[in-house]
Amino acid sequence: MKERSILFNGEMVKAILDGRKTQTRRVIKPQPNCQLVHGCGDIWDEDNLTRKLFYCKYGQPGDRLWVRETASVSVWQPASREIELTYLADGNTWQGVLPERLKWKPKCGVGVPNGIFKEAARIFLKITAVRVERVQDISEEDVKAEGAKDLYEGLSYHPPGYPINCQENFLALWNSIYEKRSYGVDVNPWVWVYEFKKV
Repeated sequence: MKERSILFNGEMVKAILDGRKTQTRRVIKPQPNCQLVHGCGDIWDEDNLTRKLFYCKYGQPGDRLWVRETASVSVWQPASREIELTYLADGNTWQGVLPERLKWKPKCGVGVPNGIFKEAARIFLKITAVRVERVQDISEEDVKAEGAKDLYEGLSYHPPGYPINCQENFLALWNSIYEKRSYGVDVNPWVWVYEFKKV
């Protein structure tokens, strides 16, 4: 078993904590120039029928992930290196000692760069399955497993131009993250689909 870190934003962390999120999609880099996909990491190039192996950055089934989530510094004692962090997702806190290996200089009210460090991690995930697909191939069931929800469920009105169901909500969220990186929904990029359970 290997252990790696994975970054989630506050909304997705809350979905994991609520038990709504059991999948994540991450762009394959570089994008394969192919149509035929078989197995985890085995991608056949349709042009010359050769097999190319693509690296699954976050691991294989059985591997474990610890979640790097957004948090800010609420208490910092430089002399003792004691620190308190407040998680953005739900306002809960973690108290401990800043590891010596970290050269970061905390400031109260300022966020932890690139998400929390491992000692402050509170969410651990076990990868249960990995597959490859295109982002537009996501099913309605998988949209819900991604933690997307109908923002206006139970309401008789929703603002014009805003997502009206889970799938539109997911695709809008995808574009908010990846469109500026040239991997928007219209491009329909190949993605790794990681399924996981909280441990």
